[in-house]
Amino acid sequence: MRIGQEQVDTIGHYLSALEAREGLPIGSIRLLAIATETPAAVLALSGGGLSHPRLFGLLWGAEDLSRSLAPLAREMRPVVTHPHSR
Repeated sequence: MRIGQEQVDTIGHYLSALEAREGLPIGSIRLLAIATETPAAVLALSGGGLSHPRLFGLLWGAEDLSRSLAPLAREMRPVVTHPHSR
């Protein structure tokens, strides 16, 4: 599921309501996004990414990204030659 700026803003709005209801300082609940679980997400980051006062970081979802790229990696195995391997 792709989360965009509109969804992050909506989550921020709901968190503000929750904080107010519970007597917490507004903005005290922070967000940490896993931003790159797919190749498409990596490319989307170059488009500006997400911005919100609650957002304090982006994680690299290496396991899912690696799994998505594995078929491509098998096709693109580099040929390494060493002068002493002949």
